[in-house]
Amino acid sequence: MGSDNIVCVRMFGEFVIKFRGVRYSMTEHLNKQPINLFQFFLFNHDRVVSNEDLYDALWNESKNPKSALKFAVHNLRKLLKDIFGDDIEWIISSKGGYRLTDELEFVLDTELFEDIIKQLESKVELTQADYNVALKVMDIYTGHLFTTSSQHFWAAQLAEWYRANFANIVGRICKYLISKDEYELMIKIDYQAILREPFYEGLHYFYIQGLIETQEYHKALQYYDEINEAFYKELGTGLSPKFKELYDILEEENKTELLNLSEIKKDLDENRDKQDKRGGFYCTFDMFRHVYELSSKISEREDKNYYIILFSLVSNVDIDKKTRVLNRLRDIILGSIRSTDICARINEEQFILLVNCSCKDDTYIIIQRISNLFYKTYSSSKYRLNYGVEDIKI
Repeated sequence: MGSDNIVCVRMFGEFVIKFRGVRYSMTEHLNKQPINLFQFFLFNHDRVVSNEDLYDALWNESKNPKSALKFAVHNLRKLLKDIFGDDIEWIISSKGGYRLTDELEFVLDTELFEDIIKQLESKVELTQADYNVALKVMDIYTGHLFTTSSQHFWAAQLAEWYRANFANIVGRICKYLISKDEYELMIKIDYQAILREPFYEGLHYFYIQGLIETQEYHKALQYYDEINEAFYKELGTGLSPKFKELYDILEEENKTELLNLSEIKKDLDENRDKQDKRGGFYCTFDMFRHVYELSSKISEREDKNYYIILFSLVSNVDIDKKTRVLNRLRDIILGSIRSTDICARINEEQFILLVNCSCKDDTYIIIQRISNLFYKTYSSSKYRLNYGVEDIKI
């Protein structure tokens, strides 16, 4: 098959096709539904895809999936001809389903990635040759598997599978480099992986371990605090207990590292400047406890009024959707309070606020503002936002 009929497909990080010397960003040519269907065909380019498979993957909630499929395929055929030319029929009808034409050879980055997984799956420890193979994932996996916002469950499962395997391979690369005492190189490669998958915990573990081995104790401790805070903000939970061993090492080693006052002030200023000045301060619940204790003393000494507000989200939606809603609620809360007020997430359903108000009635103004913004986005029939208020004075 000639080079003119080779189709190179990238789906990690973005959805791009290279065909006959031209690079096509598919999001510029197709909307969500054609992209979803085209991706499903590409993942199954070497076989006939049955109508039933397509119904289950893309129209499992449709009242008339047969009609929806027929229209979607007709529309996608037309769009592909508009993009790539009409000399090739990309989608061929087959008995009981459809397939991509065998006039074209499809080379997918996802399949190149899968080949690496197969080459390494039987290896207990990496050799130099295995390490060289594993390194290829850094060129192939350039980001999360591209999916549209309306993509279906099969795509989300696949994206998570690739993500987990990417982190696993990078972890094996890190272990190999640790065995060779190549800590600087390990840190460099691992950090590149973190940029692709910033919320895969294991990657951060190796990065902190590398900083410890290179005696960058202060940097490692600072990185730990930043990542722990980032996980709280994005996922509502901090780093897992397995990091405690590393943290204990950092705390012990950091005791011997003396800093001058100007270095400490610079570090404090940099941390302060990272905070979003448009709204409240977001922190872990452990930090919230410390601020609460300090505010209680200030309240007693200076006769200031501080109140805690508890928001609880009640809903029966699945955990993934609830996480997105909670992240949006967090943003609404932080945008509705002052920069001197603080907020923390207690668990999977609750946020707690500490606010300084002249009287308790003022807290209800804050609550009303947050509730109104929340219900503008989310239906009260699916979500209930409950609240409570307490004065922190004893």
